[in-house]
Amino acid sequence: VELLSYTPNASKVIARAALIECCNLPTAQIEKITGNENECASIIKTVINSKRQRPLEAATFTFRINNVSLSCLTHFARHRIQSIGIPSLTLTDRRRHVLPETIAENPALKSRYCDAFTKTADLYEELKKNGISEELLAYLQLSGNTVDIVTTINGRELLLFMKLRSCNRAQWEIREVAQQMLELCKEVAPALFKNSGPRCIRGVCPEGRMTCGKMKEVREKYGK
Repeated sequence: VELLSYTPNASKVIARAALIECCNLPTAQIEKITGNENECASIIKTVINSKRQRPLEAATFTFRINNVSLSCLTHFARHRIQSIGIPSLTLTDRRRHVLPETIAENPALKSRYCDAFTKTADLYEELKKNGISEELLAYLQLSGNTVDIVTTINGRELLLFMKLRSCNRAQWEIREVAQQMLELCKEVAPALFKNSGPRCIRGVCPEGRMTCGKMKEVREKYGK
C-alpha cells in the first residue's frame, strides 16, 4: 500500500470545518483556535463521537494498492463513497496472482495452484493469436489474478472502512490492506486515526456468535 497524497494538516482542516458548521465563528477566531494541536485533537474527538460527522469529509487520502486479487476487489467495490480507479480487465496479466499463505505452506498444493495460472495465461495467448478479442478474453482469468488500483477516500468513510476491514472477520487480503492503510494514516494524521481500528477496540464486538473470540488480543494489538 502506498499513500500517494493526503490533505495537509488534516486535523486543522477538519476542526475548522466543524467550528464553522456548529458555531459559525469568525475566521480569525477559528484560525486562533485551530492553531493549537490539542484543541484540534479535542474537536476531532468530539466530531467522531457525535452523530454529525460531516466535517470529517473535509480531509481526503489517496492510496495506491498493489496486487489486489479480483476476489478482493469485490470487497473494495462495496464501499461506495470513494473514487476508485480500476484498470480495464482487458489489461490483466494472467501470470500475476495472489498466493494465500495456506497454499504457500504446502509445496504440492502451491505447484498445482501456480500451474492453474500458467495454463490460463497460455490459453489466453493461444486464443488471442486465434483472433479472439480482448473484450471476450477478459472473461478468461481467475479470481486470484491481481491488479493495482488507486482510490481516494474521505476521512469519514476511511474511519468506517477501518472499523469493518481491520476486523478479524474481514476477508484476509483486505484486512491486511486496511492495517497497512491505518499505519500510514496514523503517521500523517495521528489525531484522526489514533483510536481507529476494528469496532471491538472501543466497545463490545458487534459480530455476535460470529465473533473471532480474540477481543483481548485485538485490543493489545491496537494498544487499547
